[in-house]
Amino acid sequence: VIKLRTDYVHSDRIIIPRSVMKVKDTWRNDYQVPLIGELANVLAAAADTAFDGWLFPGLRTRRPVTHEGVEKLFRRLSDRTHQPHGSRRSLRTFATEELGVRSPVANALLDHQTESGVAIHYDSAEYFGERADVLLAWSKVITG
Repeated sequence: VIKLRTDYVHSDRIIIPRSVMKVKDTWRNDYQVPLIGELANVLAAAADTAFDGWLFPGLRTRRPVTHEGVEKLFRRLSDRTHQPHGSRRSLRTFATEELGVRSPVANALLDHQTESGVAIHYDSAEYFGERADVLLAWSKVITG
């Protein structure tokens, strides 16, 4: 979700309403992202320049930035060596191979569609604390 609103940001987490997410598991709750490390600093700075409740308004339109705009910036900043979807794969690989996190925690980091079957509907664990630890370690890797 790049269309973050100031009211999604709380003291220790970002709570993204399920209704605004591209997701197939509609039975899940709102997605919560731990607010840690550099992410907290970025969002605090973005809150200072928020326009009409949007944390990242476009410079010309003052509406939320587009997916295309974010992808273009991401590629430019990485000298065209990375793409946004690849960073998700890198995060999951880092979590499982470098940190040894359990598969359900790694899956919860990405919040992708879960495996099919009735049993998965009974697992509503968010692994919030473990995800926070992974994201803090990941932020240290990508920010040097």
